[in-house]
Amino acid sequence: MHEITARLLSVAHETLRCGAPHFRDRKLIPIRTSAHLIVFDVAKVSPLYTMLEVQPPVNIEEFKKVKRKDNFTSGDVSLPDELCTTEKHYANWNKKHKKTFPIDKGHSAGSQFRRRDRTEQSDIDTLAGVTPEASATNRNCKGPLETAILKRAMTKTHTYLVQGPVWYGLKPKHGKLENGQWIPDALFISTLFLHNKSVKSWTFLMENAVSVLPSEQDEVGANLREISLDEIELLTGLYLWGNVRAAKFKQRRNKLSGGTWWRDGQPGLKKAKAKKAKSKKAKTKKAKSKKAKVTKAKTG
Repeated sequence: MHEITARLLSVAHETLRCGAPHFRDRKLIPIRTSAHLIVFDVAKVSPLYTMLEVQPPVNIEEFKKVKRKDNFTSGDVSLPDELCTTEKHYANWNKKHKKTFPIDKGHSAGSQFRRRDRTEQSDIDTLAGVTPEASATNRNCKGPLETAILKRAMTKTHTYLVQGPVWYGLKPKHGKLENGQWIPDALFISTLFLHNKSVKSWTFLMENAVSVLPSEQDEVGANLREISLDEIELLTGLYLWGNVRAAKFKQRRNKLSGGTWWRDGQPGLKKAKAKKAKSKKAKTKKAKSKKAKVTKAKTG
């Protein structure tokens, strides 16, 4: 049944060329917009995942004209009223938890990935595809990661993304909005880059945390990290990129990128780079000093 549903969704939406993720046995509502596909989980009153093809701007000046003005719409016509989260639900949460766990309306599919016109901007902003995300994580961890992905997408022929929430247990550790929407424990983004006949997938996981770096409030922080497809599939129950049957891709499914491009713009990165450079300089100086002493001893 899962295979049939996945193939039907693949036919129904052009962004699903590489296969719709398979999902657990639960009541789901697929919502197709001009920008992406949302698969909505009724039990959690939340998007289970969203999927889209990244459309990098050809003309950066034209891209800038489509202003990033949030026009969040309440839910979607595909959802019954009781499943529609509103801006008021977010506002009420922040009144009660402003100091302990303030949240943003976090796009489950990043706004910068599909913003060619007002229609796409409006569809991306539907609250049916938005999750409650800790403000620090959404702005300072997930935002820079999405920018790094967009930058890389500009060098590829096609880029596809699956994004969504993660829960580690049977209940959300951060609680629920007053309408019952589960607040994610963590967030994931799985990328698929196609360039000519080359296909590679990298997946990233971050905690939905009140601080990006470790702090008194949170010992771990967002802890952005790269994980394998096996790991994210185990966490979510989704089977990703099922239509990609290239032998090399199958062999590399659980290999990490080994690169650091996805860390661009992340808090603490400049400090870490400066520390590494300082350490390297000190080692070079020490090595030169040692060599000079040896040379002096030989000539003396």
